[in-house]
Amino acid sequence: MKPYLVGLLAAWVMAAASEAMGKVEVVSVKDGQELRYPLVLVAGTFDGKRLLVEAVTTGVQTSATTEGTRFRVLADLKSGTNLLKISDADGTRELTLTYKPATSEEYRLKAWYVVCKGEDPASPEFNTHITPLYKQKISVQIKLMQSWSAEDMNRNGFGRRTFYPLYDADGQADVGLITLPMTREEVLASPRGIYEIVEQEIPAAFRRPTLKHLAFTSVKAAAQSSGNFCLVGSKTIMQIGPSHVRDLMDALECPIAVDHLQYRAYVGVTLHETGHMMHMAWHPGGHNNVIQSAYGNISRVFTFRDTPAAAPHEDKDLSSWGVHRPLMNWNRWFMSPDPATYKDGKVSVTFAGGQIHVSAEHDLAVVYYYMPGGEPTLYKTLDEKHVKTFTMAIDQAGKELNGQKEWFNVMAVDVEGNMAYATCRMKEAGASGK
Repeated sequence: MKPYLVGLLAAWVMAAASEAMGKVEVVSVKDGQELRYPLVLVAGTFDGKRLLVEAVTTGVQTSATTEGTRFRVLADLKSGTNLLKISDADGTRELTLTYKPATSEEYRLKAWYVVCKGEDPASPEFNTHITPLYKQKISVQIKLMQSWSAEDMNRNGFGRRTFYPLYDADGQADVGLITLPMTREEVLASPRGIYEIVEQEIPAAFRRPTLKHLAFTSVKAAAQSSGNFCLVGSKTIMQIGPSHVRDLMDALECPIAVDHLQYRAYVGVTLHETGHMMHMAWHPGGHNNVIQSAYGNISRVFTFRDTPAAAPHEDKDLSSWGVHRPLMNWNRWFMSPDPATYKDGKVSVTFAGGQIHVSAEHDLAVVYYYMPGGEPTLYKTLDEKHVKTFTMAIDQAGKELNGQKEWFNVMAVDVEGNMAYATCRMKEAGASGK
């Protein structure tokens, strides 16, 4: 159901009549809760007739949708204390939320917008998918991605773990502009490819190992990532992406596609590439795992329908980090809202004598064994055992992996966020094959 903004502060969402009555209840966050990211999902129940969401704090935007007696609201918080009033015919629920911005300058995500030589991104006449609103559109999407990750991790028992973009003093994503030293024609004709060309143009001042880069390019459709750099095409976001949080629910339910992608799928593809950049550079299976598939299902975390005419979807169909969650729980990029000193250390994964051998200088957190692109992906959580070594029979791992007899992969991470992975060739490593 589409949201409608009334006045400057209130959003009215009309729903079908229901016999259920009762004061508004909020289930997704607690009154007085502190959050480390700005765009928060406020979900709960109301009388099913009329919902009023009022942002009392100046400058806070909201976007809301309902289904029966359920509601979901996205609220873009300001730094400090924020007051929302959520009302139905039976009463009003006041909700106070505190947004404490991340303070670390390390292990952060920097956003970029990329154009070619001679092209002005602030000129609406230049091209239909380059507008003066590129900073706002990218900022709204990055906030949505950050909130999606926090919701997925929290829903599955890991707390509100997420990545931390660089934000400016106004609370918007810090989006830099990269103008390539080549025309559009020269870029498209270059044998180097756009990914390499753009990566080389990241300013030297931003080239540090604790900063990752997410670039949106107007030049052509793209979706690629490795190391500390991720590149996606920008045509979809520039043509149908929202410029304001108040329009987010409409955008997530919009059926229009640009470059074969609806907005919700485009956000999912961007999350997919960002996940690779965050060391999820492999493809284990898992239902609705955005690293494998189901990019379009990211909207289901925030809305009740994929399009206004669609039937409500089930929560089991929510897109997610899936089996990667234990790994992301020990990822430095997810653990770093504030300055922290991490201890580098070697993690080793080897195979000999029919055994998987994992060792680390610091305590191990989790060990994965999996087939790329396949299911199941299995793991052992070790963080509470305070051990620096782990062994497992290769034959046993192969048996658990649907009877693998040739090879599989192993990845390990320690509690300091150091990682290693290797491929086990079962016969070469002494497995019996039984």
